[in-house]
Amino acid sequence: MSDVLKLPDHAALPRIGLLEQVFRIHHADEIGSGFTAELNGRQYFVTAAHVVKGLEESNILELTHRDGYVPCKVLEIRRPVADLDIAILRLDRKLYSWPDAKYNTGGLYLGCECGFLGFPFGMSADGLPDSEGWPTPFLKKGWLAGSKSVSNTGRHFFLDGHNNKGFSGGPVFFVNANTGATHVFGVVSGFQREAGERGDIGTRTEIMVNAGIVECHSIMTALDALE
Repeated sequence: MSDVLKLPDHAALPRIGLLEQVFRIHHADEIGSGFTAELNGRQYFVTAAHVVKGLEESNILELTHRDGYVPCKVLEIRRPVADLDIAILRLDRKLYSWPDAKYNTGGLYLGCECGFLGFPFGMSADGLPDSEGWPTPFLKKGWLAGSKSVSNTGRHFFLDGHNNKGFSGGPVFFVNANTGATHVFGVVSGFQREAGERGDIGTRTEIMVNAGIVECHSIMTALDALE
């Protein structure tokens, strides 16, 4: 394994296993990310609902592989909480799922250093040694800037960070400094925009730019709604 893939112990670095359970989605005109999660012995595929808009049961979801697109038949698709941009699927293909990931906010605090994984602009890194041809997601970081309740149980989280198109649907996580456990607590939904300007004096035009606030939605609420 090359040095770049030897991840040191650090509060905002994932374990190799978490990297391996994130996949690049190709659906219609959307590019995005998704990841596996295990619940009660059953594997689910989690992503942002807007990434798979229009996808129905029996349709084919394509995942990017070194050898091309891998077709996965959708056995079930649900958006369990209306206020959350989260879709949970069951696929006909068994994918890698890291057994040590925890899906809760245990130990999360305001200002906590967090990471999020995905495939910005459809880009990907070289596959890990045991990835079997699946590309490796990019890692970006941010700090928990705040959160708000959006329903009886749903919650939106906001990170001080810089998101890009293609990260939507990827996992948001932190590493508990006391236990070393990796906690996945959110799904990337998008980022906030603000008005900016482009051009020289006299020819400037207003454009919308990335405001540096990443929005992610609570995965615990969505998974709990399946039970």
